[in-house]
Amino acid sequence: MRPWSGPCGSGSASISHRRGGRPLTADLVALLVALSSSFVVVESFLHVASKPSLFTARNILHAIPRNVSRRQVATKASISSLETSNAAVQLEEKEIETTLDDGSKVLFAVQARCGYAESFCRGVLAEPVATAHDGLSRREAVITPLSGPDTETDAVQDALVMEGAVRVLDSLLLQHLILEKQDDTSGTAELGVRIDSSNSDGAELLKQAVQMRGYVPSKDDDDGAFSIEYGKIVRAYSELAMNERGTELGLTALEILGLLSCRRIPYQFSPDASATSPHTRNVVAVQRDLLPKEVTSNILDIMADIEAKGWLSTNLDSVDNLPSLHLNLVSGGEPIFRGNGDDASTTTFEGSVMALWLLVKPYLENKLLPRVREIMGSPTVELSEVFIRRYGEDIQPDHDTATRYGISAHFDITASTTSVIALDDVAAEGKSGLYTTVSTDASNHAALRRYFPLSAGDAVVHTWDVLHGVEIDPGQSRTSLIVWFEDRGQVVKDDVSEEVTGRPTHTSVYPPWLLHPSAEDDIGMFVLATATSSSADDVLIEQGTDDDTHPHNLYISSAGLGNAFALTSVGSLCSEGELSPRCLSKVNSMLKGSWGFERNDDTEIDAIEMAVALWTQGAIRGNPLAQAFLADEYMARSMKAMQEKSVADSNDLRLKAVVLFALAAQQGYDDAIQALPRILDVEASFYDDVEEFYESPVFHTAQVAMLVGAL
Repeated sequence: MRPWSGPCGSGSASISHRRGGRPLTADLVALLVALSSSFVVVESFLHVASKPSLFTARNILHAIPRNVSRRQVATKASISSLETSNAAVQLEEKEIETTLDDGSKVLFAVQARCGYAESFCRGVLAEPVATAHDGLSRREAVITPLSGPDTETDAVQDALVMEGAVRVLDSLLLQHLILEKQDDTSGTAELGVRIDSSNSDGAELLKQAVQMRGYVPSKDDDDGAFSIEYGKIVRAYSELAMNERGTELGLTALEILGLLSCRRIPYQFSPDASATSPHTRNVVAVQRDLLPKEVTSNILDIMADIEAKGWLSTNLDSVDNLPSLHLNLVSGGEPIFRGNGDDASTTTFEGSVMALWLLVKPYLENKLLPRVREIMGSPTVELSEVFIRRYGEDIQPDHDTATRYGISAHFDITASTTSVIALDDVAAEGKSGLYTTVSTDASNHAALRRYFPLSAGDAVVHTWDVLHGVEIDPGQSRTSLIVWFEDRGQVVKDDVSEEVTGRPTHTSVYPPWLLHPSAEDDIGMFVLATATSSSADDVLIEQGTDDDTHPHNLYISSAGLGNAFALTSVGSLCSEGELSPRCLSKVNSMLKGSWGFERNDDTEIDAIEMAVALWTQGAIRGNPLAQAFLADEYMARSMKAMQEKSVADSNDLRLKAVVLFALAAQQGYDDAIQALPRILDVEASFYDDVEEFYESPVFHTAQVAMLVGAL
C-alpha cells in the first residue's frame, strides 16, 4: 500500500478492467447522501491532518447544494495551476428559442470572443424536426466561423479562431449531453457537427478544430458535416482533462466524459449480422427467438428454486474475483449429469441440473450449434461449456448471499466463440445487460459501451476477440444462459512452450485460435500473452525473454500498437520489476519511437518512469486501471514532495492524481471512487479556511466527478 493509504496495490493488470461491484451512480448517491448538521465538525477537521475521515469528506463534498451546478461555483485561482492558458478566449452562452432555415429548432447558442472584441466563432445546438430511420434522435451543432480580432496578427488570429472553435464545440456537446440526461423519455440522441462554410478561410480552421476533438467527416456528400468517433472523443477529452487540469477547460472535459460514461446506448446489429459467410475474427451476430418463451419461463422457475436452496456456485470468478453465481450444465463438452426426463426431478440438485439441460439441449444442439458452425466455417465446432449466470442484489439470501451487478470487460480465452442467451427481458431495450465496446485500440472506457438489445430467448454470438462485459442497475435482476464453443478438430501442439524453451514439453494445448497472431494483431497478442503467462511455468518465464512468443514480449508488442490493456499491463510489469533488461530496453525504444519518451540512451533505464509513461498512454485511451495506477503513483510522489517542502510540486501532483481518479471513478472503478474522499481529506488538511478549500481545483475536480455521476 502506498504511503498515502491509497487504494491501488501494484498487482499486475489483467483482462479485467475493474473490480465489479456497485455501478457508479449508486455509489455516488450513497457518497453524497450524508449531510453535516454542524459546520463546526467540518471546520475542526480542517485543522487535523492525521487520520483521513471519510465521513468528513462526504460532508465537505455535499456542502454545495445539489441544485447548484459546477458552473455556478466560483473557481478563483487559489493555486497557480488553476490559471487557464485559455484566458484570452471567453464564452457567452444562452438558451434561445428560434429555428434555422431548414426548420430545426434551436435549443442553445454560444459565441467565443476575445476581450471586448467582436465574437469570432458562433455555434448553435439545433434539433431536427424528423427522427432518424434507426429510431435514434439527432441533434446538430452548427458552428459559424467569423474573422478573428483585428488587433492580432494572422497567426494569433488563427490560433484564437481554433481555440474559440473547440471551446464552442465543447460547450455545445456538454449542453447536448445535459439535455439528453434530463430527458429520460427521448432516448439517446446522437450529435452531428456542421460547419457553416460561408467564410471559407475560417471554415478550414474550424474543420481542423473539430477533428482535434475526435470528430470525423461524415460519409455523406457534405464536406462540412462531421460525426462523433467515440474512441477518438475519449482520447481527446481524457488528454484535455489531464493536461488542462484544474482549469475551466479541463473541468469541462471531465464533465463531458462523465456524462458520456452515464449513457446507455443500444448496439446496432449490422444488416449482415445473420449472414452465413464464414468468419473467424471480430464477429457479432444475433439469433432471435432461439428459445421459446415457455422454455425461458420454465428455466426461471427452476432457477428460483435452486436459489432458494442455495445451490448456485459462489466460487470466485476468474475475471473479477467476485462470487460467480453460476450453475454448470455442461463442462468439457459433457453434461454434468446424464439421464432422461424421468430422472430430472427438481427436488434434488442433480435432478435440477439435469432438468435444465434437457430443456435447452435440443435448441443448443439443433439450432445454435449449426449456426455457429456456419459463422466459423468449420464443421468441427462443438459445445464446450454451458452454464447459467445470475446477476442482482442479495442472490441466495438465506445461504451464501452475494451481489453481482455485472462482470468486467474482458476477452474470452478458452472459447473460440461464445453465445449469450437472454432468459428475461431486462436487456430488451439495449440499456443494460451484455455490452461490447466501439474502439480501435481495445479501450474499455465506459463511454464506448454498446448494450445488446435482447429479449427473453434471443441469443447473441461473438468470437473470442470481441471485448464484452455485463452491467445492470441496482434493483434489476438478470439471468442468462452462456454457451462456449471450441473447435476440437484443431489440435495444435504446445509449440509456444517448445519454441521458447528449446526442449520438449508436456502435450497441454493452448487454444488454437489464439496461436500465431500477426505483427499487427494487438488483441491477438494481448490475449495470447494473458493465456500463456497464466499457464507458463517459472522456467518458461525466466528462460524465454529472448523469444518473441514470450508473454512479456507479446505484451510489449501489443502495447506498441496502442492496445490500452497491454499498455496498462506492461506498465505494471515495469513497476514491479518483472521485466528483463532486454525487455526494458525494448520498452524504452518503443516509448521513444511512438510517444517521444525523453530518455537518454546513455542513462540507466528507469523502469518506474517507463511505467508512468505507459500508464499515461493507457489513461489517455480511457483504461480506468491505468488511470488509477497512475493516480496512485502521483499521489505517492505528492506526499514525498510535501515532506521535502516542495509545495508547488506537491500541489500539482495531487491535482494530477485527483483528475485521474476522477476519470476512473466516472467509469465505476470502485477503488477510484473510494480514493476521491481520501484525497479531499489530504487536500483539506492544507487549508485553514474552508472557503479557500471549496475554491481549490482539487475540490472542484472531485465535485465534477461525483455530481455528474449522481445526476
